[in-house]
Amino acid sequence: GGYMVEKMGKVLFAEGREIGFESASETAAEETLQALAAENVTLFEGTLISGQKLARVDILVKRGNEFQLIEVKAKSYDGQEDAAAKAEGRPSLFWKKKGGAIISEWQEYLEDVAFQVLVLRELFPKAIIRPFLLMPDKSKTTQIDQLHSFFQIRRTKKSGSKFTRLAVEFTGDVERLRADHFLSLVPVGAEVQELLPGVAEAASEYVASLNRELRMIKTPISIACKNCEYRIGGADGRDGYRECWGALADAKPHLLDLYHVGELGGRGGPVANRLIQQGKAGLFDVPKGSLVKADGTVGERNKRQITQIDYTRKGGEWMSEALPKILGAFKYPLWFIDFETTAIAVPYHAGMHPYESVAFQWSCHKLDSPGGALTHSEWINTEDAFPNFQFAESLMECVGSAGTVFMWATHENTILSTVLRQMAARGYKNGALEKWIRGIVKLDAEHPGRLVDMNRLTEQHYFHPLMKGRTSIKVVC
Repeated sequence: GGYMVEKMGKVLFAEGREIGFESASETAAEETLQALAAENVTLFEGTLISGQKLARVDILVKRGNEFQLIEVKAKSYDGQEDAAAKAEGRPSLFWKKKGGAIISEWQEYLEDVAFQVLVLRELFPKAIIRPFLLMPDKSKTTQIDQLHSFFQIRRTKKSGSKFTRLAVEFTGDVERLRADHFLSLVPVGAEVQELLPGVAEAASEYVASLNRELRMIKTPISIACKNCEYRIGGADGRDGYRECWGALADAKPHLLDLYHVGELGGRGGPVANRLIQQGKAGLFDVPKGSLVKADGTVGERNKRQITQIDYTRKGGEWMSEALPKILGAFKYPLWFIDFETTAIAVPYHAGMHPYESVAFQWSCHKLDSPGGALTHSEWINTEDAFPNFQFAESLMECVGSAGTVFMWATHENTILSTVLRQMAARGYKNGALEKWIRGIVKLDAEHPGRLVDMNRLTEQHYFHPLMKGRTSIKVVC
């Protein structure tokens, strides 16, 4: 999807010239500067080098002394949400509702643009630079059917190199795509201005770490290390996580395994990081007084945390007194459903939005009575057509309206709710299907539906120390 979106963005600029990066970075940078000597030019993949900082710009448009720096991202964006954010007084949807700060979800994308602006500004200090993100807009659609099929990826490998290059070609009608695409060019000047000082400082620190003897940049350890990509424990002894954590990596059971560890003392609370700074990384180092929400009350997640700590200490599983009664109250037949879906940047079918859900397969196991045999049913889309309504109709025929339907987490509820909205948006008429979906999904507190979330049941009623802080179906099983 990312390669397709990037190619689509370039197609929109008919006058663009590809610089590319087949040659050495210095050669590409020299070619870029030579091209930018022209009064007006549009470059793709131009390379900019200032000192020891290198940036590669997806699309760089120069008009006299003014640059448009455009970063193409496959990240989903919603123009309607942006308009709503501005209506409520925010500069854009990139900003938090309170506090005047950039939303963390968007920060790395905007920092990417800010770094490119930093390098370009050092090369052209007197120029006007206008930065943009070019992204798929979920509020738009395209009427081009099978659009994804017009993109072809070609893989090439340079002689003597182990790296594979990817070249993307668009084989469809270029003029039609320019007239009927779903990308939005979003100005991000205010966001870049906000982030530039921090980006410049970080860039200077990185450059300094490369000068003279290569050195590791000291970074405070924190709960952000939970998903460390260097936590590998290789046979050769290399382990970046342990290199940072030292003896604290050996704590058993470990603080990082706590359910929603970042919410000790309330959402975004500093308790866990404070413990780590004090040299405490064990699960039992957590003070009970921190197992509360920001207002001091014990919430649902706090109850789960308390259970995890108590029963990990006891070394035994926990089951709530209510669970047997809850399980015994479910009406037969019992249905266990699982969906396979996709939501990609470039839509499959005409009229679809970017990242709109496509449901292409379901699997269902049925249990008619306690101790009975499981029977299996399934459906998979094999036609090159929008499948969601046939998907839901076939499931309705299988499951019907009797018994209890189980899912793990909320994905199945989300997809069936999406199908309901798609029926209205596409004018698809099937009164029986609409009634069935409204009866099975949870629409709101007053309409809980028939779907039972077994992940939720686990969170509220069951724990085993081997699960640690996780409740995925694989971990629980």
